[in-house]
Amino acid sequence: PNIGNFRSISSKNGIGLGLGLPLDYRINSRLNISMAPGFLLFEGHGLTYTGTGPQGSTIRHQKVDENSTYNFSRFELPMHLKVRSDHKYLGTSKNSYKLYMLGGMKYSSHIGAKGYYEGKNVTGEQFDPTSSNVPLIVKYDFFSYEMGLGFDIYFTYFKLSPEIRFSQSIGNLLDKNHTYANPSDYPNPFVNALDRLRLRSFQFSLIFE
Repeated sequence: PNIGNFRSISSKNGIGLGLGLPLDYRINSRLNISMAPGFLLFEGHGLTYTGTGPQGSTIRHQKVDENSTYNFSRFELPMHLKVRSDHKYLGTSKNSYKLYMLGGMKYSSHIGAKGYYEGKNVTGEQFDPTSSNVPLIVKYDFFSYEMGLGFDIYFTYFKLSPEIRFSQSIGNLLDKNHTYANPSDYPNPFVNALDRLRLRSFQFSLIFE
């Protein structure tokens, strides 16, 4: 009611912080299979809804708690094929480095999403569709494809790998079949106004081995 009719819907960029454990299986000197199971502990992306009402606009995330909105943490399991170059040296430095490219898939799972949404159904408690205090209803898990570039810097006692990676989710992240997202069952305007939702991100990592 405070937002009125929607005039526009736009994505809100945000930053996140993730921690993971790098695992590598070496096929040969140039080819590796890498995994890095980990957790995305904070992610600030969302959707901005602009309307005709006195409130003007609101930002929606995957979860609501009283008057605040935020996203679920995520467990992530990427699996990549990594292709490396030969050892190279910079000037007279004794520390070598290797350039590499990677590509593959990533499985992501929203931690606590099922319990949060389904708990509302079991207890009979519901989000109030007549207010703006309604979340986006997302699928519990999803897959993404990824590609990236980086380089391994070899020091005496450890290896440091700065890496940049692009990730794009596959399919629709909205759970249109959920009770709180189905127009015939529950008038959630923030989900009903959308046809499809995808997640696109750029990730910079510092990997120590």
